[in-house]
Amino acid sequence: MISERLVVDVADEESAFKKFSGAIRDSATISSWEGLMSATPGDVDAVVLCQSDLPKLGDDLPHLFEAVERYLRGKRWTKAFGLRPEALSPERFAFLTKRMQGSFGIVAKPAITGELRLIVTSSIKTKPLEEKPDPADPYKGNDTEKFRDELLKGLESTGGKFETLIGARKIGGALPLAAAFHGRGQFAAPVIGLSPGWAWLCSSSVAYQELTDAFKAGKTLAAREKKRAATVAATNAAPGTPPEPVVAPVTAPNDWSSQDALRAEVNLDRVLKIGYAAWLLGNNEGPMIGNHKVPNELLPPPQVLGRALGKMRASANRSGNRLEFRSSCAFPGITLGTLAMLQDASETITTGRRLAAEAAAMKKADPEVDDEADMPDKKSGVKPAKPDAEKQPKSGKASSAKEPK
Repeated sequence: MISERLVVDVADEESAFKKFSGAIRDSATISSWEGLMSATPGDVDAVVLCQSDLPKLGDDLPHLFEAVERYLRGKRWTKAFGLRPEALSPERFAFLTKRMQGSFGIVAKPAITGELRLIVTSSIKTKPLEEKPDPADPYKGNDTEKFRDELLKGLESTGGKFETLIGARKIGGALPLAAAFHGRGQFAAPVIGLSPGWAWLCSSSVAYQELTDAFKAGKTLAAREKKRAATVAATNAAPGTPPEPVVAPVTAPNDWSSQDALRAEVNLDRVLKIGYAAWLLGNNEGPMIGNHKVPNELLPPPQVLGRALGKMRASANRSGNRLEFRSSCAFPGITLGTLAMLQDASETITTGRRLAAEAAAMKKADPEVDDEADMPDKKSGVKPAKPDAEKQPKSGKASSAKEPK
């Protein structure tokens, strides 16, 4: 394994990257990872965990959700409706941003059928029913069932209709929400799981089933890491000496740190080999790091993939304007790749600002451009046609057709 460490000092002048990286939670305010890892399934092949400080994004926070919506809906929807003022309204996803607390996770596991099952985890603000809401912050005191109603109304206002999935497995006593539509891409028929303090977006009903199976069997990421720590402790124990009970995770060369704000892990033996084969079959196009293509001559030869590659682990933390990236992998360059992906993600702020300015100019030129009648129908997705003014009779004048006596 190749261990790397990269330290970056972000310049003081204002930039999209500085603002985006500043939303990564500072190492001095990192919360315990136990909660997020206990809410994340562990039997997966790729995982990304993050602790963020969303309020630091300010007015640019909606731009991140807009970028995610454009990605999920696809290029066709984006070209037709994604750049209209209503789709770029800052309040479009307020029902989500006011609830989120900043801890996120996304896991992936490829199926034998070729389907990629994805689960996104997010911490949310909820409280039990017996606790009264705080008048100063009504979202702080809301319960899970009220959040369900907010989700149903908020998602329907964006064109996505969901229904309560009666008879499905519950997480924490709350029924999930299933999409009443079938779209395209990885989240064609998503399912939303709810529990006090947490919400899960699953790419399909099968992914939701695997999520509930993981909780039922206790196969979470937190349980897996405790087992791994015990294995490391037993390996490091002197011969003939029983290992001491594991109270805290044991530090190994490729372990994550308690000060991390970003954690990532990929099972190279399952993910890289399949992906490498797809790249070779896809017109010999190499992989991308951010917006940059990796030259073919820098790709490892096929013989390298014939051996066990293990897992890639990467992490990042922030202290003021200083970013530190660490990685452990069979291949070099992982820390640079992590920095490039962070830079690429920060471009959503620049893009969002540009599109918002264009939408404002469009609305100024045509004040009715963002009316409901100008947006696509929520069921069919087809934009209604406006009546032809030339074919309408002018007011105060008789029509050319004779009235019956």
